[in-house]
Amino acid sequence: TDVILGRGHNGPALADEIQRLRPGVKVLYTSGYTKNEMATDGGRIDPGVALIHKPYRKIELARKIRAVLGTASSSATQDVLRRLR
Repeated sequence: TDVILGRGHNGPALADEIQRLRPGVKVLYTSGYTKNEMATDGGRIDPGVALIHKPYRKIELARKIRAVLGTASSSATQDVLRRLR
C-alpha cells in the first residue's frame, strides 16, 4: 500500500485493518514522499517496516516483494526476475 492515500487516509491504518481481518498478511509500503513529509501527512511508519521509494523499476519491486515474502530462490522466481531486467 502507499503510505499516503489522500483524503485523510494512510497506508499504515489500511494495513492495520487488513492484518486485523487477515492476521499474518505481509505488508510492503511505497511512497514518493520523504520521511519528514510522510510524518507530517499522518503516514508515519515504524523503523524496520518494508518500504520501497518511488520511482522504482519493476525488478526492484520484484526483489523487494521477494524479500518481504521470504520466498525461496526457485528457478521460477529466478526466471521472472530475469524477464524483468
